[in-house]
Amino acid sequence: MRVIFQQSINDEENVTLGEIEFSPVPGQPDSFSIPDYVLERAGQSPLVVSAGYSQYNHTFSMFVMFEGEHVFTGACHWDLVSPYFAFLLKDGYFIECFFAK
Repeated sequence: MRVIFQQSINDEENVTLGEIEFSPVPGQPDSFSIPDYVLERAGQSPLVVSAGYSQYNHTFSMFVMFEGEHVFTGACHWDLVSPYFAFLLKDGYFIECFFAK
């Protein structure tokens, strides 16, 4: 499982920031997480991403920090259709998140 982050500003070309793989949670065979991953952005402040997914009940959640501030929280049921999240940062960049199992 993974999440792909893209950014754009003023409807310009999208730039892929990176792809983050979920890791198994030790002792919890049906759970996967992304613990405080620092996603670098060329020339800009990084994003700090935390996420979790449970195969048991298909619950997914993600939390994003930017410049020490909470900028996004998303949660959904991820069973058949992969989620899509997007948010706007205070520096004007639009961030899109695409997910795949």
